[in-house]
Amino acid sequence: MRILHVGLFHKLGSGQRAQLEYERAAAQSLKGVIWETHTLTPTPERTDGGPRIPIWARRFQLAKLYAWWHIWRRSSQYDMVLMRSISPDPFAALMAPLIPNLLTIHHSKEIEEISLVTKGPRLALALFLEGGLKRWAFRRLRGVVGVTEEIAQYEAERYPRAQIVATYPNGIDIAGFKIAEEPSPGSAPLRAVFVCSVFYAWHGLDRLLEALAALPANDGPPPVVVDLVGTLDDEQQAQIEALAERGLVVVHGNLSSAEMLDVFKEARVAIASLALDRNGLRQASTLKVRQYLAAGLPVYSTHVDAGLPGEFPYYVCDDGGFSIGRMMAFHDALEDRRRKSVREASRPFVDKQSIMESLIEQLGTGRGPAPTKENHQGERRQQR
Repeated sequence: MRILHVGLFHKLGSGQRAQLEYERAAAQSLKGVIWETHTLTPTPERTDGGPRIPIWARRFQLAKLYAWWHIWRRSSQYDMVLMRSISPDPFAALMAPLIPNLLTIHHSKEIEEISLVTKGPRLALALFLEGGLKRWAFRRLRGVVGVTEEIAQYEAERYPRAQIVATYPNGIDIAGFKIAEEPSPGSAPLRAVFVCSVFYAWHGLDRLLEALAALPANDGPPPVVVDLVGTLDDEQQAQIEALAERGLVVVHGNLSSAEMLDVFKEARVAIASLALDRNGLRQASTLKVRQYLAAGLPVYSTHVDAGLPGEFPYYVCDDGGFSIGRMMAFHDALEDRRRKSVREASRPFVDKQSIMESLIEQLGTGRGPAPTKENHQGERRQQR
C-alpha cells in the first residue's frame, strides 16, 4: 500500500511540526507500506523534502489552491491520499471530485471551531464554505479520519457516502523523547505545568486563572504553583501578573525542548486542555498529553483522551470541571509517581508507529475500532 499524507499550514506551530516529524520517522519502520508526508506552508519552515509553495501562492488562499493542485497531480501514484482538512476552503468544490482516492483528516469539529474563532460578516461566508458547499464537494469522498472517535463519527454524519471511517490519534516517537528527572524531595506546594504553543480559548487558561485567583490569600506558602509555558493572551496579562506576585504562577514563555525538561523536573502533575467544550468536543488526542506522559508526568484534564484506556492511572478526566482541590487529590492518590513508571505505562498508547499501524489496518477494513469500555474515560469520575 502507498499512502500520501498532505497538510497545509498557514504557519507551522511547534506542536504541529513535532507531530509531522514523529510521523515521518515512524514511517521508516512500517512494513509493507510506503508512507510519505508532505508539509506545505507559505513560510520557509520545513519538516520534509516535499514541494515548496511557489511565490505566486504565498498568500494563504492561493496556497490552498496549490495544495489541491499538488494532491491532484500526485494522487495517481498512491493508493490513498490523506489530506488534513482545510477550513474554510473555497476550492474543495472544484478539486475534490477529481480525486477518487481522497480521505480527509479532521482535528476538530470544524463548524463549531469556525463559529468560535470567526467574527463579523466573514462568519456567514466561512460557514457556507464549510457547510453546504463542502458537503456537496465531498459527496464522493473515499473516507474520513478523525483524531478521536467522536470527531470521526461527526464527520461520517456530515459525509455519509464516505466508505471508510477511521481514527488516527496523535502519537510521538517515544524513544526520541527524553524523560524528566525526578523532582526535588518535598510535598508542598504542588508544582503543576501547563504547556500550549499558543493559549487559545479552548485550552481554558481563563478557568485555571479564575480558580487560582479564588484561593484565599495567606502568609504561608501557596498550595499549588503553576508553570505556564507558551504564548499568552495579552488580555489575561494583568491577571497573570497579579497571580505571579502572589507566587501562584510562573511565566516561562516559549521554551526549547531542553528548557522544557528543566521545568518538567520540578512539576508533579501536568495540565491538559480545560475548555474543549467550547469547540463542542468531549474527546481529544492532543500532542502535549503524549509529551507529558513520555516525560513521566501524570496528567489532569477535563476531557476524555481517546487514545488512552479508561482506567489508565496516570490520566484523569475531571467531569466536574477544573478544580485545584481535585487536581491535588489526583496526584496524592497515585501509588507510584516515578517518572519511569508513568512513561512505561504510557508507551503502548502514545507510540507513533503503533498508532500508524492501527490506521493502516483500518484503511484496509474500512472502519475504525469499535467503541469499548476502555475508550470511555468520561464514565469514570474523579473522586471528590
